[in-house]
Amino acid sequence: MAGERSSLSAAASLTARDVARAAASGDRLARRVWDETTAMLGTGVATILDVFNPQLVVLGGGVTRAGDMLLRPVRDQALAQAMPPAAGSADVVLAELGEELGVVSAAVVAWDRFGGEWPSPAARGVAAGAGRRA
Repeated sequence: MAGERSSLSAAASLTARDVARAAASGDRLARRVWDETTAMLGTGVATILDVFNPQLVVLGGGVTRAGDMLLRPVRDQALAQAMPPAAGSADVVLAELGEELGVVSAAVVAWDRFGGEWPSPAARGVAAGAGRRA
């Protein structure tokens, strides 16, 4: 890795978007970084599945713009590493709200904490960040 040429070498600072784009464009170093990162995220999601046994894990934030390039390896890693009962009853999806998930989630917590009532069940489902499958 040290001394390896990369399209990212000249960048003063890097974001996940930069690495994802470079990896998708064939940059070998960026691809290795991306693969290592998605593997670690998948391991973290597997741990969440094993400990909390949720039916659904929703990935949100700006990095989700990478779409299937993020979702497929994270989902595959998580479901392969989780214990069978947890893996068999869970899924991993991308948040439909993408980058807005954090802001909307914070609003939902504030609304609930201060006694707000949702106008309809549909509004509550949207605010909870229901996921989309790839």
